[in-house]
Amino acid sequence: MSKSHGEKYARFEIKRQRSTDIRRKTKLTDILSRIDQLKWRWTGHMLRCTKDKWSKQVTVWYPRDGNRSRGRKVRRWENELKMTLGLLWMWVARDREQWKELEEAFAVRHTEIRDIL
Repeated sequence: MSKSHGEKYARFEIKRQRSTDIRRKTKLTDILSRIDQLKWRWTGHMLRCTKDKWSKQVTVWYPRDGNRSRGRKVRRWENELKMTLGLLWMWVARDREQWKELEEAFAVRHTEIRDIL
């Protein structure tokens, strides 16, 4: 390798950039925000379905014994919805237009919470 060739590579620097800056420049959406958006849409769709759907029955079901193991509480999707919408989140999901309006608010709030943690 010649001296001039080695000098060429010696000037190469690695620049560190935040992922938020890269997404802003490339105009790509954050994958975690997209996942939240899809979860939100699925939840609204599922809750507007009839009672006979298995996915809805599993969502609204609670175990009878109510015992939990020691340690930190299990984080559930329902808990995140309650933080954003309150206890009546299942009733809000029945109104499709209102649910769509709240979608962006949920994604922003959820992203902010994730950034804090």
